[in-house]
Amino acid sequence: TPVSRDNIKLERGSMPVTFDGKSNDETLPDFIITNGHRFSGYVMYEGTSIPVKGARFRVDGHDVHDAAGKLVETAFDGSFSFRVLGGTRRIQAVMDGHTFTDGGYYKGSAGHNFTDDVAQIYFYDATKVRLAGRVVGGDDQGSLPLENNLSRNNLGDNLTMVFTLEGDNTSWLIYDNLNPTLAERTDSVIHSGGRHKTRFTVQRKRMEVKPDSVTGEYELLLPPVRWKVQQVYCKGHATLFQDGQVSEVVDLTDCLAPRDSIFEGNFTDVDEQTIYRPHETANATYNRIYHAPVEITYRQLGYDSFDYLGDRTYYATALDGTKAEVPLVYQDAAKTLHYTFDYPVFSVARKYPIEISVGERYIYNNDTRTGREDRVSMGGGTVTVHNGMKNGLDQE
Repeated sequence: TPVSRDNIKLERGSMPVTFDGKSNDETLPDFIITNGHRFSGYVMYEGTSIPVKGARFRVDGHDVHDAAGKLVETAFDGSFSFRVLGGTRRIQAVMDGHTFTDGGYYKGSAGHNFTDDVAQIYFYDATKVRLAGRVVGGDDQGSLPLENNLSRNNLGDNLTMVFTLEGDNTSWLIYDNLNPTLAERTDSVIHSGGRHKTRFTVQRKRMEVKPDSVTGEYELLLPPVRWKVQQVYCKGHATLFQDGQVSEVVDLTDCLAPRDSIFEGNFTDVDEQTIYRPHETANATYNRIYHAPVEITYRQLGYDSFDYLGDRTYYATALDGTKAEVPLVYQDAAKTLHYTFDYPVFSVARKYPIEISVGERYIYNNDTRTGREDRVSMGGGTVTVHNGMKNGLDQE
């Protein structure tokens, strides 16, 4: 016979059981409480219809268990259902590392007097994690510490990122059950120092993010779920994903604790302010570092007024013994380079110093008329020079 201090009424108050020399373990049918009230609803992230999976509940400070003795938790769609006894009960939604609106209480911490079933109740999880990152070209800007306005946008105007939910095609990113027609919200996040910001527009199925136009950096406060970066682009670049790449997933489910990374030394931000030992404190980071095709350029070192390859002149001797200086390369009035024999001429046994550069070139808006170009040198590597005039001969 179950014993309770809460005036529980059972469908059957007692059940017989016999222990003998053959068995000391008997399983009884469930005792069904008849004076409990069904309490059901959903747990969602605040301002959205994104479900919270794994939230637990407490009644009068005690964890709620199911008939199998397991903790009652919300399902994948955020739904829950359990019974409570009549009278005034304090029901609270809880989850490790999460913060709920109104402390997670139903009808406040004073509780609610239950006299009947209660359904379609909504609890809201206000937990947000901070995602920081940048959209820039090359490792020179991409490797700088985040959250300190250190990088410079070298790609183009109108930097844009499009976020959607990963693996969830039914939830809305913006939802207010008091205003069900609300379908769009525009806001911004001010960066440290107050001079730069991230602008964003949230719609029901997508979020359009505008990183800061000067730094290329962005900061967002998001529910800790899985997100998909579906598009990244700017003026002059239809996509800033690399070839063969169409999207990337950002998983924030295990990013409840903020990081604290410190970088030694002095750095100068885009506003010419000195930043000593910059900190990164975001819960998670996602960078879209675009890499332009690698270019190899070379030039012959010399002291002339223009660059060329080979010898500039050749001294020829006429039949009468007079010598004449023959130009092998020259510039016309428009500063266009011309080789007399269409190709450079090199002298045997003479050495020619050649400077070779390997790097990525970022032209702002992909338009040379902007006059803004950022060249990122590549470190390391080996250069092999092939002598096209002698087959099989090359020198490193």
